[in-house]
Amino acid sequence: MPPDANDLRFYMAGGCDPKRLYVALWDGDRLWRRMTGGNGRVPFEVRWDLKPLQGRAVTLEIVDRKDGPWGFVEAGGFEVHVAADDSGENNSSPGP
Repeated sequence: MPPDANDLRFYMAGGCDPKRLYVALWDGDRLWRRMTGGNGRVPFEVRWDLKPLQGRAVTLEIVDRKDGPWGFVEAGGFEVHVAADDSGENNSSPGP
């Protein structure tokens, strides 16, 4: 994680099953955040505060282990937003 990372933003949609359909952020072997869909096709925005993880190596995991109706997860548009620079502008960088 960049040393000045403020938050991670992305969009997701799909089935609602927190055990088999989700996006997760891991800090080593510790689960930091997890989000599942809402049984919908319209993407919604997810924002996770990254300040406590600044400068740490983290893992982003996308899990799709469900079949049948709503058996899918969609995730995209990943961006890491960093602290404002000297100009006062907030910078972002595309994520994985």
